[in-house]
Amino acid sequence: MYEEKKNKISPLSVNVWKVTSIIGFNIALVVLSLVIVLFPSKGVFDTIKTLLIVFLFILLVYYIIRLTLLSKMWYRNWNFYLNDNVVILEYGIIYKNKVTIPINRIQYVDIHQGPILKFYKVRTMSIHTAGGKNEIPYLPDSECIDFQSTLIKEVERSREEFGI
Repeated sequence: MYEEKKNKISPLSVNVWKVTSIIGFNIALVVLSLVIVLFPSKGVFDTIKTLLIVFLFILLVYYIIRLTLLSKMWYRNWNFYLNDNVVILEYGIIYKNKVTIPINRIQYVDIHQGPILKFYKVRTMSIHTAGGKNEIPYLPDSECIDFQSTLIKEVERSREEFGI
């Protein structure tokens, strides 16, 4: 199912990124607003308030760009596939990353699903090796479970092949 074929993460990942961006912006908005309101309006605090307001404006522009452009670009540039005893992850907008994970180095594979991911019926898969952890975000529920099963079978086959 995953051999020699680039797979995409779920198109719903765009919505997940948008929701998490909105939540992050609202938290920053509340915190910065409280700081602006609680600072006295005299002397050096006027400068700090002005800087915080400018920072809040820059943050707003960043989140608008993130909501409109970046989420779609992240989705378009996220690929993964199983090929010749390796899992390959390709992602990135400006800096393209290509991570190659040898099947025989995989220690375990786990799946995460928080409340936002559960709402959109997607999961994030983590592939653990001795060198660290790599994630494949926002896979549809059934596809995530299928890919996890495929990976586990490939790991077992690889270990039998190498006598581990």
